[in-house]
Amino acid sequence: MKCPQCGSDAAGRFCAECGAAIRPPECPSCGEAAQAGASFCILCGTPLRRRRPKAAAAGGRRVLWASGVFAGVLIIGAGYWALARDEPEEAPRPGPASGLMPAAGTPPDLSSMTPREAADRLYDRIMRAASAGDTAEALAFLPMAFDAYGLVVPLDEDGHYHVSLLHALDGDHQMARDVAERALADAPSHLLLLGAAARAASELGDGDGANAYYARFMEAWESERARGLEEYSMHAIPLAEMREAAEARAGG
Repeated sequence: MKCPQCGSDAAGRFCAECGAAIRPPECPSCGEAAQAGASFCILCGTPLRRRRPKAAAAGGRRVLWASGVFAGVLIIGAGYWALARDEPEEAPRPGPASGLMPAAGTPPDLSSMTPREAADRLYDRIMRAASAGDTAEALAFLPMAFDAYGLVVPLDEDGHYHVSLLHALDGDHQMARDVAERALADAPSHLLLLGAAARAASELGDGDGANAYYARFMEAWESERARGLEEYSMHAIPLAEMREAAEARAGG
């Protein structure tokens, strides 16, 4: 095999003369050739580039669950599983080592999914892990999910809500608020985005900002619910809990 860079005879993955790559790296799990710049395997979903989660960089975030930072976020996210999943509640959950593989052991073909379907698949996996208290697994899949949602252009309001929630799970409440706020510039009355922004503001200690978001939430409630958006049905339980929080802020 000839090196594409210097033309020398080469064997293996790298040229001994100039160091150029001879063939693309392979997925360590399934052996599929990795695409240039890919963060995860397109066939089985295994991470190809290990990145240190933000939570690991900040010592206190290593024990987010124990410290209670996840608790508020899961009030929003936990209801998603009761409404959005088709599997029985007691169905066994794949272990962390199985990556994105379903219980039967067959790897999902991410290449057959649209970018949004792949992103939502990762979101589902993270929320399932977080709801089960598996903080390590949830954090491990966050970088992959952020990359996946970054490929979805344009991203709708429900997608921005997902990304905001993922940042909150990562302990980055400022980014969670920023994501929601940017989406609210185009959809100022979207209930899920207002609820996510309010919770992020509250976590950041901005009580006045949280009150303002909740006030907008209550003003928009009737007209937004009348729109019958699919995401409002999918997230009915967290939406109801957002309303309870908004009413509590307003004094009932």
